Amino acid sequence: MKRAASSDLEPLDLSWPPSLSAAVCAGNVDAVRKLLAEGRRVDSVDDHGWTPLHEAAAAGHVACAVLLLSHDGDIKDLRTDGGETPLFLSVNAGSRLDVMKILLNHSANVNLGNNSMWTPLHRACELNSVACAQLLLESGADVNAADVFHNRPVHEAIHKRSVEMVDLLLRYEADLRVRGSNGHTPLMRAACIGFHEVIKKLDKPELCIVNER
Repeated sequence: MKRAASSDLEPLDLSWPPSLSAAVCAGNVDAVRKLLAEGRRVDSVDDHGWTPLHEAAAAGHVACAVLLLSHDGDIKDLRTDGGETPLFLSVNAGSRLDVMKILLNHSANVNLGNNSMWTPLHRACELNSVACAQLLLESGADVNAADVFHNRPVHEAIHKRSVEMVDLLLRYEADLRVRGSNGHTPLMRAACIGFHEVIKKLDKPELCIVNER
Protein backbone atom coordinates (compact mmCIF):
# COMPACT_ATOMS: atom_id res chain seq x y z
CA MET A 1 0.00 0.00 0.00
CA LYS A 2 1.23 3.47 -0.78
CA ARG A 3 2.41 5.43 2.23
CA ALA A 4 -0.29 7.78 3.47
CA ALA A 5 0.35 11.50 3.29
CA SER A 6 1.15 13.41 6.46
CA SER A 7 -1.84 14.94 8.20
CA ASP A 8 0.20 18.01 9.18
CA LEU A 9 -0.73 21.13 7.28
CA GLU A 10 2.02 22.24 4.92
CA PRO A 11 2.44 25.56 3.10
CA LEU A 12 1.80 25.51 -0.62
CA ASP A 13 3.23 27.99 -3.10
CA LEU A 14 0.30 29.20 -5.18
CA SER A 15 2.59 31.14 -7.54
CA TRP A 16 2.95 27.97 -9.59
CA PRO A 17 0.19 25.55 -10.55
CA PRO A 18 0.44 22.56 -8.18
CA SER A 19 -1.48 19.35 -8.79
CA LEU A 20 -4.78 18.90 -7.01
CA SER A 21 -3.34 15.91 -5.17
CA ALA A 22 -0.42 18.01 -3.92
CA ALA A 23 -2.82 20.62 -2.57
CA VAL A 24 -4.86 17.91 -0.84
CA CYS A 25 -1.75 16.27 0.64
CA ALA A 26 -0.79 19.63 2.10
CA GLY A 27 -4.27 20.00 3.56
CA ASN A 28 -4.50 23.40 1.87
CA VAL A 29 -8.24 23.96 1.53
CA ASP A 30 -7.87 27.33 -0.20
CA ALA A 31 -5.62 25.80 -2.85
CA VAL A 32 -8.00 22.90 -3.37
CA ARG A 33 -10.94 25.29 -3.79
CA LYS A 34 -8.93 27.44 -6.26
CA LEU A 35 -7.80 24.47 -8.34
CA LEU A 36 -11.32 23.05 -8.53
CA ALA A 37 -12.59 26.43 -9.69
CA GLU A 38 -9.93 26.35 -12.42
CA GLY A 39 -11.30 23.04 -13.66
CA ARG A 40 -8.81 20.53 -12.28
CA ARG A 41 -10.15 17.00 -12.58
CA VAL A 42 -11.05 15.32 -9.29
CA ASP A 43 -10.67 11.87 -10.89
CA SER A 44 -7.04 12.43 -11.95
CA VAL A 45 -4.72 9.64 -10.80
CA ASP A 46 -1.04 9.33 -9.96
CA ASP A 47 1.21 6.40 -10.88
CA HIS A 48 -0.32 4.32 -8.06
CA GLY A 49 -3.89 5.00 -9.14
CA TRP A 50 -4.52 7.37 -6.25
CA THR A 51 -6.98 10.23 -6.79
CA PRO A 52 -7.05 13.41 -4.67
CA LEU A 53 -9.87 11.85 -2.63
CA HIS A 54 -7.68 8.84 -1.79
CA GLU A 55 -5.07 11.29 -0.50
CA ALA A 56 -7.65 13.19 1.58
CA ALA A 57 -9.09 9.99 3.04
CA ALA A 58 -5.70 8.49 3.94
CA ALA A 59 -4.43 11.72 5.52
CA GLY A 60 -7.67 12.54 7.33
CA HIS A 61 -8.15 15.92 5.65
CA VAL A 62 -11.85 16.36 6.32
CA ALA A 63 -12.40 19.74 4.64
CA CYS A 64 -10.59 18.64 1.49
CA ALA A 65 -12.70 15.49 1.30
CA VAL A 66 -15.88 17.56 1.62
CA LEU A 67 -14.80 19.86 -1.21
CA LEU A 68 -13.88 17.00 -3.52
CA LEU A 69 -17.09 15.07 -2.91
CA SER A 70 -19.20 18.20 -3.28
CA HIS A 71 -17.55 18.76 -6.64
CA ASP A 72 -18.13 15.19 -7.88
CA GLY A 73 -19.73 12.52 -5.73
CA ASP A 74 -19.03 9.80 -8.30
CA ILE A 75 -15.40 9.56 -7.16
CA LYS A 76 -16.33 7.97 -3.83
CA ASP A 77 -15.64 4.37 -4.87
CA LEU A 78 -12.74 4.79 -7.31
CA ARG A 79 -10.01 2.23 -6.63
CA THR A 80 -6.23 2.46 -6.61
CA ASP A 81 -3.98 -0.02 -8.40
CA GLY A 82 -4.16 -2.11 -5.23
CA GLY A 83 -7.95 -1.95 -5.24
CA GLU A 84 -8.26 0.37 -2.26
CA THR A 85 -11.23 2.74 -2.14
CA PRO A 86 -11.08 6.05 -0.28
CA LEU A 87 -13.15 4.45 2.51
CA PHE A 88 -10.67 1.59 2.78
CA LEU A 89 -7.77 4.05 3.05
CA SER A 90 -9.61 6.13 5.63
CA VAL A 91 -9.29 3.16 8.00
CA ASN A 92 -5.71 3.51 9.21
CA ALA A 93 -3.66 4.02 12.36
CA GLY A 94 -4.62 7.71 12.47
CA SER A 95 -8.22 7.25 11.37
CA ARG A 96 -10.56 10.24 11.53
CA LEU A 97 -14.13 9.05 11.95
CA ASP A 98 -15.27 12.34 10.41
CA VAL A 99 -13.70 11.37 7.08
CA MET A 100 -15.29 7.94 7.22
CA LYS A 101 -18.68 9.46 8.01
CA ILE A 102 -18.42 11.88 5.08
CA LEU A 103 -17.66 9.03 2.69
CA LEU A 104 -20.44 6.85 4.11
CA ASN A 105 -22.89 9.76 3.92
CA HIS A 106 -22.05 9.95 0.21
CA SER A 107 -23.00 6.24 -0.09
CA ALA A 108 -19.46 4.87 -0.33
CA ASN A 109 -19.57 1.07 -0.71
CA VAL A 110 -18.81 -0.19 2.79
CA ASN A 111 -18.07 -3.74 1.56
CA LEU A 112 -15.83 -2.99 -1.41
CA GLY A 113 -12.51 -4.68 -0.67
CA ASN A 114 -9.06 -4.37 -2.19
CA ASN A 115 -7.44 -6.76 -4.65
CA SER A 116 -7.20 -9.37 -1.87
CA MET A 117 -10.91 -8.85 -1.03
CA TRP A 118 -9.77 -7.35 2.28
CA THR A 119 -12.63 -5.06 3.31
CA PRO A 120 -12.58 -1.92 5.45
CA LEU A 121 -13.94 -4.06 8.31
CA HIS A 122 -11.04 -6.51 7.97
CA ARG A 123 -8.72 -3.51 8.14
CA ALA A 124 -10.43 -2.12 11.24
CA CYS A 125 -10.06 -5.51 12.94
CA GLU A 126 -6.39 -5.70 11.96
CA LEU A 127 -5.82 -2.30 13.58
CA ASN A 128 -8.05 -3.20 16.56
CA SER A 129 -9.99 0.00 15.95
CA VAL A 130 -13.30 -0.79 17.62
CA ALA A 131 -14.69 2.68 16.89
CA CYS A 132 -14.06 2.26 13.15
CA ALA A 133 -15.49 -1.25 13.17
CA GLN A 134 -18.60 -0.07 15.02
CA LEU A 135 -19.20 2.70 12.47
CA LEU A 136 -18.70 0.31 9.55
CA LEU A 137 -21.05 -2.28 11.01
CA GLU A 138 -23.69 0.36 11.73
CA SER A 139 -23.36 1.36 8.07
CA GLY A 140 -24.02 -2.13 6.75
CA ALA A 141 -20.58 -3.77 6.66
CA ASP A 142 -20.77 -7.53 6.07
CA VAL A 143 -19.57 -9.05 9.34
CA ASN A 144 -18.84 -12.33 7.52
CA ALA A 145 -17.05 -10.97 4.44
CA ALA A 146 -14.34 -13.35 3.22
CA ASP A 147 -10.96 -12.36 1.80
CA VAL A 148 -9.12 -14.42 -0.83
CA PHE A 149 -7.91 -16.79 1.92
CA HIS A 150 -11.48 -17.13 3.27
CA ASN A 151 -10.57 -15.28 6.47
CA ARG A 152 -13.39 -13.27 8.02
CA PRO A 153 -13.10 -10.21 10.24
CA VAL A 154 -13.59 -12.42 13.31
CA HIS A 155 -10.47 -14.42 12.38
CA GLU A 156 -8.48 -11.18 12.31
CA ALA A 157 -9.94 -10.01 15.62
CA ILE A 158 -8.92 -13.31 17.22
CA HIS A 159 -5.44 -13.07 15.71
CA LYS A 160 -5.11 -9.64 17.34
CA ARG A 161 -6.39 -11.05 20.64
CA SER A 162 -9.03 -8.35 20.95
CA VAL A 163 -11.80 -9.40 23.30
CA GLU A 164 -13.65 -6.12 22.70
CA MET A 165 -13.57 -6.57 18.92
CA VAL A 166 -14.70 -10.20 19.13
CA ASP A 167 -17.59 -9.14 21.38
CA LEU A 168 -18.58 -6.46 18.86
CA LEU A 169 -18.52 -8.88 15.93
CA LEU A 170 -20.56 -11.43 17.88
CA ARG A 171 -23.20 -8.77 18.61
CA TYR A 172 -23.48 -8.32 14.86
CA GLU A 173 -23.91 -12.09 14.42
CA ALA A 174 -20.50 -13.17 13.18
CA ASP A 175 -20.82 -16.73 11.86
CA LEU A 176 -18.78 -19.07 14.09
CA ARG A 177 -19.00 -21.99 11.65
CA VAL A 178 -17.00 -20.29 8.88
CA ARG A 179 -13.55 -21.59 8.05
CA GLY A 180 -10.61 -19.38 7.24
CA SER A 181 -7.08 -20.20 6.14
CA ASN A 182 -5.99 -23.75 7.04
CA GLY A 183 -9.67 -24.62 7.48
CA HIS A 184 -9.80 -23.04 10.92
CA THR A 185 -13.09 -22.01 12.47
CA PRO A 186 -12.85 -19.01 14.83
CA LEU A 187 -12.83 -21.44 17.77
CA MET A 188 -9.96 -23.41 16.26
CA ARG A 189 -8.01 -20.19 15.63
CA ALA A 190 -8.50 -19.07 19.23
CA ALA A 191 -7.44 -22.48 20.57
CA CYS A 192 -4.33 -22.56 18.36
CA ILE A 193 -3.03 -19.26 19.71
CA GLY A 194 -4.15 -19.85 23.29
CA PHE A 195 -6.67 -17.01 23.29
CA HIS A 196 -8.46 -18.38 26.34
CA GLU A 197 -10.40 -15.18 27.04
CA VAL A 198 -12.76 -15.80 24.11
CA ILE A 199 -12.87 -19.58 23.81
CA LYS A 200 -16.01 -19.85 25.94
CA LYS A 201 -17.64 -17.06 23.92
CA LEU A 202 -16.97 -18.98 20.69
CA ASP A 203 -17.97 -22.43 21.91
CA LYS A 204 -21.72 -22.26 21.36
CA PRO A 205 -23.24 -25.66 22.31
CA GLU A 206 -26.10 -25.22 19.84
CA LEU A 207 -23.61 -25.03 16.96
CA CYS A 208 -21.91 -28.36 17.83
CA ILE A 209 -18.55 -27.06 16.57
CA VAL A 210 -16.26 -27.93 19.48
CA ASN A 211 -15.32 -31.33 17.97
CA GLU A 212 -15.00 -30.23 14.36
CA ARG A 213 -11.71 -31.08 12.66
